[in-house]
Amino acid sequence: MNILLVNDDGIDAKGLKVLANKISEKHNVFIIAPISNRSAVSNCITINERLDIIQKDKQVWACSGYPADCTSLGLISDLFQEKIDLVISGINEGNNIGTDVVYSGTCAGARQAVIYGVPGIAVSVDPIDWDYAIKNGFKYDAIADFVSKNIEKLMSLCDVEKRLFVNINGASIDKYKGAKITKNLCVRKYGDTLKITKENNKIFSSYIFGSNKINYPENTDFSIVREGFISISQVNAEPCCSESN
Repeated sequence: MNILLVNDDGIDAKGLKVLANKISEKHNVFIIAPISNRSAVSNCITINERLDIIQKDKQVWACSGYPADCTSLGLISDLFQEKIDLVISGINEGNNIGTDVVYSGTCAGARQAVIYGVPGIAVSVDPIDWDYAIKNGFKYDAIADFVSKNIEKLMSLCDVEKRLFVNINGASIDKYKGAKITKNLCVRKYGDTLKITKENNKIFSSYIFGSNKINYPENTDFSIVREGFISISQVNAEPCCSESN
């Protein structure tokens, strides 16, 4: 298959490189990623200015835009001639569970694919302990191996007619107990604030992270990841209306 890899951590992110190395063992891989980190940009796209595109290697490009732009470049531009069969976004440094899917640039990369009628998969790792992961490094190999070995099954869960993309999360560990499909996404209460400061008659704001409390019932994506399994969720790419009976 021709597979496009995108992300929101940027072209130099380790998670992207690990995934690319694993997927390319069996598939033809293209990479388009932002020049720098674009985390939490949601489904932002560039429409009022040109995108700068830099070819970094054969079938590898960086662009000045956002994750959704990267997907669009691979699917609706003439950057290359090959038809893309699947878009995989990640592997993200940090989880994207529950409410995160609204803000996640990683999820946006997969969402944009489904909007264009191409299966999309988002992949993220949960560090569990951020301080430890930052000091010792994130572990991407196990989840990259899982995605590579199960790529057809995961792709089949992407229902482009119903506009569903697949969101995968696993802990930053060496081995998983297995994988579970869940329809129950957790609810995050971030508790973030914006701090206002004034300097020389100018007003600035700084983002202050909160306690990030999580609704933790059983069988949610959060609980499945924290129990040592990989969580697989089907997520609506866009608002949908249910028919009344």
